[in-house]
Amino acid sequence: MKQLLFIITLLFSFNTIAQDSYKDIKDYEVPIGTVSLCKEKDSTGYNWKNREWVKTNYKPEELIIRKIPYKDIDKSEPYMNACADIDNKKNIYRCYSVKSFGEEDSWSNNRLCREQSYDNKLLSVVCEFWWGTTTRFLPNGLFVRTHLIPDLDSEIDKKDSMMLSHGLCGTIN
Repeated sequence: MKQLLFIITLLFSFNTIAQDSYKDIKDYEVPIGTVSLCKEKDSTGYNWKNREWVKTNYKPEELIIRKIPYKDIDKSEPYMNACADIDNKKNIYRCYSVKSFGEEDSWSNNRLCREQSYDNKLLSVVCEFWWGTTTRFLPNGLFVRTHLIPDLDSEIDKKDSMMLSHGLCGTIN
């Protein structure tokens, strides 16, 4: 009987510890409505020309990244609903709008992004787009964007470019 009571107490303790660590990750969640202006410092990559990759530099861009509430997303068409609110013990998944500075708001800018925290600290927000672009940033910190859809067929004349850029973000609200 004492062993059973000990095991139940031990299991309850582990459950409480797990719940507390889960609460901790939400303590470091980026607040809804946070808007970051992210400015690329440098952008480089490759364009496909004459059936070979040619190194190039791109014009640095500015992005506006805004955390938006899931309830405000247009869910009338399945293809328009790229967002959700999902939590687990390692990541928080939330809706973000990621667009070029000056670009109109559109449902196609909305993405389900992953807020990664570790040891009571937000490590990064990662937004992945189906067309090969990944944006990784801190609302007030470093920012990296990649575009990579490698196509290894050397006999085709047209391919997507590959791109890597980096810069800084700062909140503007």
